[in-house]
Amino acid sequence: MILKLAIKNIFSRKSSFVIIFFIAFSISVLVLTNSIFDSTEHGIQETYTSSFTGDLVIPDKVKQIGYRAFYCCSFNGQLTLGNSLEKIEDEALTWGPVFQGELVIPQSVKSIEKMAFDGNGFSRIIFEEGSNLIKLGDRAFEDNLRLSDPIVLPEGLITIGTQAFYGCRNIPAVIIPSSVTTIGSYAFRNCYYITRMQCNATTPPVVGSGAFDGI
Repeated sequence: MILKLAIKNIFSRKSSFVIIFFIAFSISVLVLTNSIFDSTEHGIQETYTSSFTGDLVIPDKVKQIGYRAFYCCSFNGQLTLGNSLEKIEDEALTWGPVFQGELVIPQSVKSIEKMAFDGNGFSRIIFEEGSNLIKLGDRAFEDNLRLSDPIVLPEGLITIGTQAFYGCRNIPAVIIPSSVTTIGSYAFRNCYYITRMQCNATTPPVVGSGAFDGI
């Protein structure tokens, strides 16, 4: 009898733990799902929560990630961007998220604004073939310290903003397309390990002060 009661109590405690864990997990997933799928097709707006962790997938219907959309969130997995995305606003995925691994910028993206990915942990950035990107904003990828593959910027890009890759110290090489007309101040400052910087422009772009300091 004593053994049966002990087993019953253990099972009861275990069941309660499982139920509580399941409820907590379900709520977190529901909040994350609603924060994305209840957004309009035009954009995701400010979220302001530190409770989200893991991966983040932006649905294909989303065209814009708004100002500070995931500011102060705690994502620490991979980021997947939807194939209809056109614009990533200021500070959209910074000051909290530290995404890992490979980041693929979809062909549809036209503008990456100020500090959009500042301080993340991407190891590689890929711009899809046929990219429509024309603007890389100020501090867009500043202090992505784990970037360790060459950066091949897409043809059609016009502006590389101030401090766009500032402090990305492990980048080994950068290829700048012929379409670029402006490289902002300190754009590649303190990218210490760059050993190859190739600019394909036939007309030299306007280069801001200190754009290549520390290389």
